[in-house]
Amino acid sequence: MIESGLRPTVKSGVGATGLWQLMSITARYNGLTVDGQVDQRMDVYASTEAAVKMLDFLYKQFGDWGLVLAAYNSGHVRVKKAMKLAGTNSYWTVKQYLPVETQKYVPAFIAAAYLANNYHLHGMQPNMTASVSLVQNTRVIKVKQAMSLSQIAKATGLDYNTVAKLNPAYILGKIPASKDGHNVILPASTTSSFRNFLAKKDLAVKTQSTGQVSTVYVTAKGDNLQKIASMFNTSV
Repeated sequence: MIESGLRPTVKSGVGATGLWQLMSITARYNGLTVDGQVDQRMDVYASTEAAVKMLDFLYKQFGDWGLVLAAYNSGHVRVKKAMKLAGTNSYWTVKQYLPVETQKYVPAFIAAAYLANNYHLHGMQPNMTASVSLVQNTRVIKVKQAMSLSQIAKATGLDYNTVAKLNPAYILGKIPASKDGHNVILPASTTSSFRNFLAKKDLAVKTQSTGQVSTVYVTAKGDNLQKIASMFNTSV
């Protein structure tokens, strides 16, 4: 909430991008792809995994969430210098040696956490617009094949803008092939049609590469191996 306002496409003036406002070098270090085709800092799932790795790394260094949040904002080297100047590892003493922006960062986090958990005590209610509902009820499917967002829209019956909004990490509107797979985020109601599309795509690739495809045949009375082999134009 305090990094991006929950907007996965937001970019800062210094180049930090995505839900967790990661710099490209930090993102790559934590396993994300950032290139001319894909920027996984805008992938909600992949970027969250990277941010958790980073927070885990920082907590193992500092053992205090105030210092961890300060290091997430301004860097762990700067926090270590501030600790040395303060002569303590208490965030509330260390903070005076940190940049003003970082000094405001931890209180902002505390305020956001309080608001997220206690909004109802202050007469506040979430504004559940159609777009919010769409994002809340989604599924992630990992794909290894190359495909375009247009193909996905056609296969699922969604309009292109909806698919693009849910998958902003694909800068050119195309998902490149990947042995590790890329995330495709879709409304839960469309996952069956998308899986069917993937199955057909897999079948086409296998047929194209081998000239043959495996299938299931239920035998009928009177069948024998010779007859079945002839039917499928193969050997016994």
